[in-house]
Amino acid sequence: MKQLLILFVFVSLALSCGKEEEESSGGSSNVSNPLTNAVSKINESAGTMTNLNPSSSFVKSVGEDNLYRTKGTRAFTEWSTTVTGLNNETTNSDTSPKEWMGVQLNKNAARPSNGSKISMFGRLEDGLGVFCAVGVGVGASDSYPANGTYTITLSGDTKSKIESQCNLSIEGQMVGSTVTLLVEDASNTTTYDKKVTITLPGPSSQIFYVRSNSSEINVATSEVNNNGLHRTVVAYDVSNKVMKLEYISGPDAALSNSDHVAAYRLYYDETNDIGWMMAMEFTENGGSDDETKYVMAGKPNTTGSTFALSFMSTNFSSSATDARQACINSSNGNISSDNTLSCTMTGVDVDATNTGVEQVISGWNNTNYNSVSVTTTLNFTSGNFATQAFSTN
Repeated sequence: MKQLLILFVFVSLALSCGKEEEESSGGSSNVSNPLTNAVSKINESAGTMTNLNPSSSFVKSVGEDNLYRTKGTRAFTEWSTTVTGLNNETTNSDTSPKEWMGVQLNKNAARPSNGSKISMFGRLEDGLGVFCAVGVGVGASDSYPANGTYTITLSGDTKSKIESQCNLSIEGQMVGSTVTLLVEDASNTTTYDKKVTITLPGPSSQIFYVRSNSSEINVATSEVNNNGLHRTVVAYDVSNKVMKLEYISGPDAALSNSDHVAAYRLYYDETNDIGWMMAMEFTENGGSDDETKYVMAGKPNTTGSTFALSFMSTNFSSSATDARQACINSSNGNISSDNTLSCTMTGVDVDATNTGVEQVISGWNNTNYNSVSVTTTLNFTSGNFATQAFSTN
């Protein structure tokens, strides 16, 4: 993750070439332009989904007690009970499904070992850090950087600006580091306008495909490092206010014992107030694989609504292959109707169909996800959100 953030920094440096003198006296105020505004819009749109958290208690800061204050568990008898093997990655300890979901819905939840983000909201914020860093570098410009090759050195002034506005932490020893960046037109402009290739000493490189205008914002990027592969694809329809996101991480090889795969998907239609979330955490353990997954559906801006939650974990002691499901009152956190998905929005049983996250595991092929291309797109809609296959290269 630190390497990814460093790459974000270097993108912004390339875009600030020739502007350093102009911006050096810019003060501490935030840079405002189409790119930085786009980051704010996307994060705001995705963050609306956290309104489904009852009385905001579902996403309290990690470490606080009773993330989800409800005792109405009924058929979901494990909801507030610690389940052996269900891991809270912020503490590396067993936890309850309610607290596990609290971590999933907290953008600040991070692993203590390396600070990497856990939830799809945190991963989205990190992934979009490139737009923020680019926006800081661009300054008042409303156009893409000129095509060409840049050799860039990270200055202390640029480091300070990025850390202040983009919520990125840059280690001090990075000041003075150099990187090569190639900016060129995308070979096919159906979805993206620019291809940006960043090469670090080593060599190590990462590619970004980008489009950002008043109608749509599209980003596709992937990284392969010592921790495996990490792939993020975001599409935001600015005109219709529809945001879509996919994220996958896993080994850059065939699955073997103890390998971990995470898959996330989000859809939010602000105009019609339709929200979907789906995720899976999977660890290969031979004949006793560890898997936890869920599908949520709800209207985050509808007062008094209930959201549908279908939740399954192989760590449940009984009926492990059965999903627990209920309608959750988004105002008080109580289970409004147990063992049903007929809520304000009708949900999807996470085990009833061959869901998209399950297809990632059943057909795992690291070469499908270890890069992105000019044709990488998100094809799911609100109608096939749970079943459409994840995008590939």
